[in-house]
Amino acid sequence: MRVPSKVAIQKIVTRHRKKKERISKRAAAEMYLFYLCFMKRLAKICDDYALRQNKLVIGEEIVRKHAPKLLKSLSFIETLKTTLPPELVREMASSDLESEDELISDEE
Repeated sequence: MRVPSKVAIQKIVTRHRKKKERISKRAAAEMYLFYLCFMKRLAKICDDYALRQNKLVIGEEIVRKHAPKLLKSLSFIETLKTTLPPELVREMASSDLESEDELISDEE
C-alpha cells in the first residue's frame, strides 16, 4: 500500500487548521495509519448496523450516527496504541521521552 506524500498530508492539515503546518515523514505515515484504522472500524460498524436493519445500502445518515462515537473512542492515545504493532509503540514511547528531555533542557 502506498502512503500519501508528506506534502499532501501537510496540505490537508494546513487547509483544516487554516495555517501553515509542517509535518515530519514519520508523523505523516502515522497519521495515515490512524486514518486507515478509523475508516476500517467505521466501515465495520456501519456494515453491522446496516445488516441489523436489513438495509442494502449504507447511507450517510448511518455514517453520521456512528462516526462521532468512533472518533471519540479513538481520540485517546492508549486506545490508538493498542491498534499498533508493539515495536512501533515502544519506538513511539522512546521518542516521547526524548522530546520531553529536549523540552526540559530548553527551559533551563
